[in-house]
Amino acid sequence: MSRAKVKAQHCGNCGYNFRVEPGHDNYCPNCGQENHNPRRPILHHFAEFVESWLHIDGKTWFTLKTLVFEPGKVSCDYIHNIRQRYTPPNRLFIFTLLIFILVFEAAHDSMVAKEIPAFSANSLGELMNQYDDNHRIGFQNPFFTGDKIYLTVAQLKELEHLNPANIKYWLQHQDMKSWLLYRLEARMIKHNIESPLSVKEFNRHIVRVHYQVLLLMVPIGALLIFLFFYRRDRMFYDALVTSVHLYVFGMIAAIVVALSTMLLIQIGVMIDPTIVLPVVMVLGVAFNFLPAYKKVYGLSWSSTIVRGLGVGVTNMSIQILLFWLIAGLVG
Repeated sequence: MSRAKVKAQHCGNCGYNFRVEPGHDNYCPNCGQENHNPRRPILHHFAEFVESWLHIDGKTWFTLKTLVFEPGKVSCDYIHNIRQRYTPPNRLFIFTLLIFILVFEAAHDSMVAKEIPAFSANSLGELMNQYDDNHRIGFQNPFFTGDKIYLTVAQLKELEHLNPANIKYWLQHQDMKSWLLYRLEARMIKHNIESPLSVKEFNRHIVRVHYQVLLLMVPIGALLIFLFFYRRDRMFYDALVTSVHLYVFGMIAAIVVALSTMLLIQIGVMIDPTIVLPVVMVLGVAFNFLPAYKKVYGLSWSSTIVRGLGVGVTNMSIQILLFWLIAGLVG
């Protein structure tokens, strides 16, 4: 950041001569004003903003390494006001989220291009017109278990003209599960049929719902941690810092899994990247989240496991519900 700032020889506020003490010209020792003229072109300020949030240095790599290999240490240090050696949680989260988005979308695009390369530029409505009524088209399971739900073109045509209020009864008539999540997915499929977007573009649009859910889940996850691990000497702030760090670890693991997914897709092993998040959550709970909870809250292993699993199950349930509420109702 210092290289982008314009220094002056005299303080604009009190006139102090910075040449008196060369090398100590960041702040005026007389009045404390920063030696930096903010009257610069707007692009300069935008560049400063981006650099301040995405600045990568030794602290960033040290923080990431500690998050992965010493679960709970960064959060515990922050709670005890040991912060200088680490990148601030908000900056670390935004940096990791941007990398996560780039990698996750690339993995998803690879899956779409591999699975339906000839039709990735067509909308689902156009795709339906190229098949007979008995042809089956697969959609992801609403619980992200990796298996597919298949609907025939005839069923999709019925769904296209169906009143959304009747989706539950339509699913029952089709001998399909009519739970809330399945109804919300059916609404999302209906949005897909009606959308002019290509299959690739609509799927990318739905994938982006994950990012909205992720942002919502950070404070929700903090509330769950605060409630399940309630202690009088722990504030909500402590749970929020812990939640941010746990989600950063989750995104790091998801990035690794997504890169592996792209490699496996390229060599012909089909893996749906939509299962990345739940897989990462399960592995994260076992190998990082539980040790982190134990480090931060200092409870016994038995208590940590029970409470941690409570947080994990509740967190995943809310996360899946939020995803389908946004994808199904908003489209």
